[in-house]
Amino acid sequence: MISINGFDEYYRNIISPDIDYCDSKEILYMPSMWPGFSWHALKKGSAPLNDIPRLGGKFLWQQAYRYVSNPKVNSIWMAQFDEVDEGTAIFKVAATQRDVPAEGDWLTLDADAQRMMGKEINLTETIPGTLLA
Repeated sequence: MISINGFDEYYRNIISPDIDYCDSKEILYMPSMWPGFSWHALKKGSAPLNDIPRLGGKFLWQQAYRYVSNPKVNSIWMAQFDEVDEGTAIFKVAATQRDVPAEGDWLTLDADAQRMMGKEINLTETIPGTLLA
């Protein structure tokens, strides 16, 4: 299972060197950002649930923070809008009506990440707003 620490290690060992290589060759590097992962649904329960847990948006935000804090990253690929069977979907879903967040809390992390990249909000390792308050 990949955790936030696992992502940080992946960033240090794989992504950061890739960014440096591409920058040295004047190639645009566009890292992928994803909310989590699970093949549990696709494999009809035979795969672990939440292989890469979303952690209430903390996993996604950690990626945004790492990417935006690197001045050599100018673009981020947000994956995947509708991959429900892989647990990577970012579109509006909830298990029950009771799980639906308050109005305005849908799809805010990706928009906040874009605002952070554009310097419209401060670079922060903490998720902005009230989602995790």
